[in-house]
Amino acid sequence: MRTFFPSLGNLSFASFRKEVEQTMNEVAEFLENLQDRVGSELGATPWFTINQTMADVFGHLTGNPDPMHNDPKWGSQGPWGGTIAHGFNLLSLTARFWKDIGMPILTSDKMYSINYGLDRVRFTNPLRIDHPARARVILNSVKKRTENSYLLKVTHVVEAQGIEKPCMVAECLILIVLT
Repeated sequence: MRTFFPSLGNLSFASFRKEVEQTMNEVAEFLENLQDRVGSELGATPWFTINQTMADVFGHLTGNPDPMHNDPKWGSQGPWGGTIAHGFNLLSLTARFWKDIGMPILTSDKMYSINYGLDRVRFTNPLRIDHPARARVILNSVKKRTENSYLLKVTHVVEAQGIEKPCMVAECLILIVLT
């Protein structure tokens, strides 16, 4: 596993992911040391695609089977030359992006993390179905909320390969609670 923060000494992501073995103090120290990374990119995901089947399932599950997302024949004649991903489908992948860059999704008898909400989301450019994209994750802030909880704010910038303007910019809040 990649270590993104070698400056944190023995608190690499690889050791942090062994959350069941961690003490609350070690995790708290790791989170407090993230302060040094505020304003910087934590990592970029591997390239991924949203294929037509994923878009069709998402459209069905959300009750939004719109032709721009789910009808390839219509899409080929539409303004984008093909179908495009639902914006909220892209937004729903933020937890995956978090994992893909090596940050832990914590659930154990000692801690858990939850999606706390969103501050701002913009879908600034369509993402064509089957077009490679990736997310860059930037750490905006780390705040200690209580004795045993931290609130992280990160920005996910999703970019389509070869296209300058991002598809999505989303400020997400993650609450980490030490139990």
